[in-house]
Amino acid sequence: MRYKSCNNIKTVLKVLVSVLLATFVSCIEEFGSQDFITPTDNDVTITVNIPTSQIPSTRSTRSIINGNGEATVTSIDILVFKPGDSGNPPQLSEHVQGQNIVQSASSDELYKVQFKARLSTDPNASTVVLVANVPDVATKIETRTAKPDILKALSYASTNPGGTPDGWKWNANPANAASPTPGTDYTPIPMYGEHTITSGGVKAGMEIKNVALQRMLARIDIKNEASEFTLSEVYLVNYNTAGYIAPAWNTETGALLLSGDSGYPYNTNGTPMIPDFCGTKTGEQNALKYSYPTEGSLEGEIYTYEAAASTGVEDTDGHTNGHTNAPCLIVKGTYNNAPYYYRIDFTTAHDSSTSGKYMPLYRNHRYSFTIHSVSASGYASFDGALKSLGIMNNLKTSLHVVNESGVNNIVFDNEYYLGVGDNTMISAASDAELEIPVTTNYIYGWQIDTGKGTNGIEYLSGSGWLQAEKDGASTDQKANIKLATTAANNTGAFRSAWVHLKAGALVHKVMITQHDFVAPTVNDIYLMDGTQKSFSVLSKTPFLVTVETDSANVITLRTTWGASSTGASPTPVYFDVVDDITNPTLFQKGVVVTIKSPTGLFPDTEVPLNCVSAFKQAPSNSYIVAPGGAGIMIPVSRANESKLSNQLSETTEFIADWVWTDNSNKIADNSVVMMYKTIGVGKNGYLLVMPGSAEGNAVVCIKNTSGKILWSWHIWVTKYDPSSVATGKFMDRNLGALSNLASGGINTVGLFYQWGRKDPFPGSKLTSTAEPYIYTPNKSGATAIAREQTSYGLANSVKNPATFYYDTGSSTTWYSESSYDVLWNDAQKTPYDPCPPGWRIPKNTGWSTSGWVAFSTSNKGRSNSSYGGFYPAAGARAGDSGALLTTVGTEGRCWSATPTTSSNEMHYVLFFNSSTVSITHSGTWAVGLNVRCIKE
Repeated sequence: MRYKSCNNIKTVLKVLVSVLLATFVSCIEEFGSQDFITPTDNDVTITVNIPTSQIPSTRSTRSIINGNGEATVTSIDILVFKPGDSGNPPQLSEHVQGQNIVQSASSDELYKVQFKARLSTDPNASTVVLVANVPDVATKIETRTAKPDILKALSYASTNPGGTPDGWKWNANPANAASPTPGTDYTPIPMYGEHTITSGGVKAGMEIKNVALQRMLARIDIKNEASEFTLSEVYLVNYNTAGYIAPAWNTETGALLLSGDSGYPYNTNGTPMIPDFCGTKTGEQNALKYSYPTEGSLEGEIYTYEAAASTGVEDTDGHTNGHTNAPCLIVKGTYNNAPYYYRIDFTTAHDSSTSGKYMPLYRNHRYSFTIHSVSASGYASFDGALKSLGIMNNLKTSLHVVNESGVNNIVFDNEYYLGVGDNTMISAASDAELEIPVTTNYIYGWQIDTGKGTNGIEYLSGSGWLQAEKDGASTDQKANIKLATTAANNTGAFRSAWVHLKAGALVHKVMITQHDFVAPTVNDIYLMDGTQKSFSVLSKTPFLVTVETDSANVITLRTTWGASSTGASPTPVYFDVVDDITNPTLFQKGVVVTIKSPTGLFPDTEVPLNCVSAFKQAPSNSYIVAPGGAGIMIPVSRANESKLSNQLSETTEFIADWVWTDNSNKIADNSVVMMYKTIGVGKNGYLLVMPGSAEGNAVVCIKNTSGKILWSWHIWVTKYDPSSVATGKFMDRNLGALSNLASGGINTVGLFYQWGRKDPFPGSKLTSTAEPYIYTPNKSGATAIAREQTSYGLANSVKNPATFYYDTGSSTTWYSESSYDVLWNDAQKTPYDPCPPGWRIPKNTGWSTSGWVAFSTSNKGRSNSSYGGFYPAAGARAGDSGALLTTVGTEGRCWSATPTTSSNEMHYVLFFNSSTVSITHSGTWAVGLNVRCIKE
């Protein structure tokens, strides 16, 4: 079983473009790394982590010059959504504001923001939306409840009471105040984030961690490195003054679009979602002017809303009509002692020797221009520069575009960058997995530098315990490193390795440390029987245990603190489970507990506990269960009722397995059976079976430790519920059938049985003698049933439930013993009767020959409302060959438990064809026929 390490980088699995200061944070109160709130009440506590950037800068990377700036949160609104009914989108169930907002003060670590919210307990809640720095959320959403409508209403527009161009600037502390005040010296940037609640909904006292938010604005920086050019002014031209607070979403469902989704813009140069009222300001008269500093560069002052790219391509037909209104920069400076204007476009090329494609402006991206050289004069006027082609203006520039989400550590030269997520820790387990985002703008992508160390891994301690591969093509610019441990860390100390990366001439590395503290061991399932259970933790240090997810209050922890393990002996963690066996209502619930280090020596480790319950069953050989419904607990004591002596003692260990199913998915959630497990040992044990979502048939079994089948059971997964049928009445379908409709075709056939055997075989296809197929554990694909020419005793039939035994002799029997009373009996139900609890094989006199509707050639069968309705002409499987007879589609037969007067090896059957119905027709035991059960 794989356990999830909950360190921050583990959560960053979807990275778009690049790097730098990531997404969000707050500032009402600052604190150190030990000052976070410890939840002590019923409030929900939410923590947001925001990575910083290590890209070189002449100013604080915390930006909007000083203070927390880009990472400031002055208010936070929490919107809770629950799934909509009948295919409707998620609906708003609650809207509250966060309280007690605190924020980390160190720019050397991940920014952290934490706050509390008094949310109502709601087991149906599925999504928590966070909206930061938007003062009028309640007014914006008004009475809206559908998530798509709310996201559309959540917009932000700049205001400009004075009406001057400078009034449209984002307030970014241009005065560089030493202690800036949010809202006065700068305007905190609106941000958006979501957290999906995987199970359990909102619970009092829960913690929500590692929520990533995105700023809704783009940031533009510019640096002049041209010694022959003195830059003095920078203008932002053709910009929007409004935008949506949320990133692109599905307008029908409200789900945020992810990379790969149709319409996802952020890694395809696609158009972002922009409101109709975006308030575009164009031309020189609306240009925003910024003064370039005498030293350093212009950083953290230009912020703007998302904008679509211009149509057309630089220096090609179709460009001229659109480029003057495309977002761009106009720079003014002195060249050869004369002032000139130059245009710089947001394009994929910045050299007059090549053409470039226009780029949109995206939220949470930083666009960093560098002016490398000026080769000639520019334009004497602003208007002349604005009408020019940006790549043909005698200015050599470069543009680095980075997405400030998830990738924190960057190396770069004057042209390319290579960024990677944080150094991180991975679990001590032998099969732990981790993914870390990497991005570059190098045209040929990034690769693992296999020339370093061992296949790109430089071990600082230990060797061979780590594997690394790129999750994508070699030329992909954005992809994750997939890391996996190949050996558990039992060394008693951390061990580390560098993973080396390269992109062209750029090299980078990230450190991976495998901790050795926590290795949980859990059972496959825990039965909800009201008793105490446990799992074990091998840890080199004391640890805390908390319940992370338990929507149905299934467990109560008895161990909340564990001491460090002694040697190789693990520490048990005890918990009580509810009793859901007496009157089952829960059936299967996933509980997650978290192992934590009180001193931060290892990352939180989630431990999943699969808690199940089911209905205890009476002894039988087949059971009806609903698709996707409750599980059943089958008493294995039936194996001792077989007349084969006691196969199970009080302490006999047994193994659960499956024999065959008619579903190609075999054992899976979307098959007939999704899970089977043993519960207990010996004759008092149970076989737990959980149905899948599909209708159909399967046979499961128990084996001894040598692999011998001790007993098997037919699992009939169907929507059919015959519980209301009166005593002495028939089921409305054959045993194993999925339909009772005359027009139901093959679904009406059901299963075939050899007389006296408890185990079924697949029926016919109704219209042909083609073999039906089944799926078994030892075959990769479909297979026909096994047939063998011999007669065996009872023990062999139990041991080989999927083998059809046929006999070419005159008796055509599969049974070689003299006594047959133990098999099927018309006086009482026997241990080999194949019908479910409360049902049995009928006597032949349970039917009569009257009341039968004429044979239907189109539906291939007969009907009689007195005996359960439609009977298909399913034919039979021959007792002397095991092959399907040519009577498929023209004749039907159902076994009775009544022997004929002429032979003990022949029993009466219900027989019909187009001309007759008989209840005294005889059949030999090896023949495979349908069974129609009658209520006891």
